[in-house]
Amino acid sequence: MGHRKLDTSIASAREPRLAPSQSAGNDGAAAHLIRPAATGRANPVLVLAAFGACVLLALFLRLHRLGEASLWADEIATLAMLRFPLRDIFGPIAALEPNPPAYYALMKLFTGVTGDSDAGLRLPSALAGAAALVPLFLFARGFGPAAALATALLAALAGQHVLYSQEARSYALLFLLVCAALLVTDRLTEAVAAPGGRKWALAVLLGVLGGAMVNLHTTAVFAIAALYAYAATVLAVRRQVSPTAVLAFAAAGLLAFALSAWWLRLAVGIAADGDNAVSWIRRPGLADSYAVFSRVLAAPLLQRLEPVAVGLNGALLLFAAVLAWRRRDARALGLLAGLAAGAGLLVAASQVTPVLLVRTALFTLAFALPLYGWSLAGMRPRWLGLAVAAVVLALQVRSVSNHYSVDAMGGRNGENWASALRGIEAAIAPGERVVIVGGFEAVLAEHYGGERVRSAGPPLVVNGANPRLGLQVARRLPGVEILDPDALGALDGAPGFWIVSHVWITSRQTERLIGRLQERGWPMRESSAHSNVRVNHLTR
Repeated sequence: MGHRKLDTSIASAREPRLAPSQSAGNDGAAAHLIRPAATGRANPVLVLAAFGACVLLALFLRLHRLGEASLWADEIATLAMLRFPLRDIFGPIAALEPNPPAYYALMKLFTGVTGDSDAGLRLPSALAGAAALVPLFLFARGFGPAAALATALLAALAGQHVLYSQEARSYALLFLLVCAALLVTDRLTEAVAAPGGRKWALAVLLGVLGGAMVNLHTTAVFAIAALYAYAATVLAVRRQVSPTAVLAFAAAGLLAFALSAWWLRLAVGIAADGDNAVSWIRRPGLADSYAVFSRVLAAPLLQRLEPVAVGLNGALLLFAAVLAWRRRDARALGLLAGLAAGAGLLVAASQVTPVLLVRTALFTLAFALPLYGWSLAGMRPRWLGLAVAAVVLALQVRSVSNHYSVDAMGGRNGENWASALRGIEAAIAPGERVVIVGGFEAVLAEHYGGERVRSAGPPLVVNGANPRLGLQVARRLPGVEILDPDALGALDGAPGFWIVSHVWITSRQTERLIGRLQERGWPMRESSAHSNVRVNHLTR
């Protein structure tokens, strides 16, 4: 078998290429599959038009049925935070809420324009989700136009990314920043070997992006670690590790830390509290870790087809690893190192403080998508790459379609609060009161209830599964009363109650409240389920 020799020169500050005269000999069928694509000049106008079509497709998929599904618990928290002044968001609530307050502050600005309807709350995520294609495409251009377009199309159709681009939380915006930081990291690995001050401008930009990422979500520290694993691998393969390179990336890291240190200090205190708002997350084993990353890196919501998607995407990553190793492609090896580092550190940290969820692992998709695109563009014969791409895209289309259907039928994550409150609106009698079991959920009476629910008076709130944070929130929400299940005497004049709660998260608190009301003379009249939300009607 012949041996490949690398031309280590950096032509136009791009990836080292194989010298034409140093190609390998006949390596058999395996080499036939992974030989580099024939070089050629793609029409830049056609490439740009195709990329524009990918962006339009991404935007359509993320705006389609955007406000149809009911908000779920985490999105309800976003809605509730909009009711607070910034001094509360960055003050007493920040010391209990495990998510940084910066996203809530941004949403207060966004919703001043978009409104706080379900679609308005989700619109910033949808726009950020579509915008993520831009840095991904620019990064993947280093692999060629075919790989860049394949990456953009895969990103547009990525089922898990579409899902979180239709959610009023920080994950789609964080993903956009990770993609932008990956592009800047790549450019910085090139700039450290060139004279001039461009490297320092890129280092500052990378530091600002890193600080912004951590201020959106604490687990962004693992994304930053993945970016540094990418940079270290690229520089090592190119043999460009130098004091200048180390200093540039160290400066970026220090700036990111300086911009986020205030929040990291709070996050450490919250994590040390064994009764914090994310204490429900369990320590992941191998099966849990596999389930998370298979849903992130492949098409989710496929039921029996999910193993096919996992196997196919896993094969693409394996093919990319073989291709990267044989060609000693620094950028591809860097992506593999970043993916492994980000995933590995997230799992390892979760053995101490569990934080591994599909949404916290979403950033790893930014490292996988260019590898998928590169694999598909590099397959030979070309018909094989097209056939594999067709199957991969078909699975993603099916995944996105299932996402729309599941959400429309049962609300996001099976929480149909809109149906529950609208049902109460149609049946509530004069004098009856609405009781919400939870904390953030108190805003739903106003958000989904109509005139009859509002005229019933302030919603009564019973603390849910996280009483410390829930109580802080409920006490600050305007027009809300805290209900003590052991002190119901002041409510003797009410003819009945409509109790709205989550079926399993707050079942213990709900059962206790219902028992106390029945003891006081309010028998159960009816109970209805709205996916994972239950409405109990007690009346005399």
